[in-house]
Amino acid sequence: MRSKEQFADQDLFQRTVTVLLVACVLLMAVSTTVTWSYLAAISREITVATRSQSESFRALSTMNEQQAATNLTLDAVRGETNLNLRAMRDELQALNQKASVAGDVKPPQNQP
Repeated sequence: MRSKEQFADQDLFQRTVTVLLVACVLLMAVSTTVTWSYLAAISREITVATRSQSESFRALSTMNEQQAATNLTLDAVRGETNLNLRAMRDELQALNQKASVAGDVKPPQNQP
């Protein structure tokens, strides 16, 4: 009788271990599937982020080039304006000198 109970206990133990192993394999399969899908989603997001960064970099480069061109134009305008202002200042100084010389000259007086 004892041997039948031993076989029954061993059979129950083997079935339990087999069920637990199958459960572990199923959990590993589910875990692997979830991990691969998560990695695929992350790689898509990384690709999108990389594209966005490269587009942003191109836009910033274009904007920097435009700003450099604008600065060159502004520098040219500023230089021309400074030249014109210097010319006006020199002309005003010349007029002031003429006015001061003219102020020193007394008009002739009528003699009777």
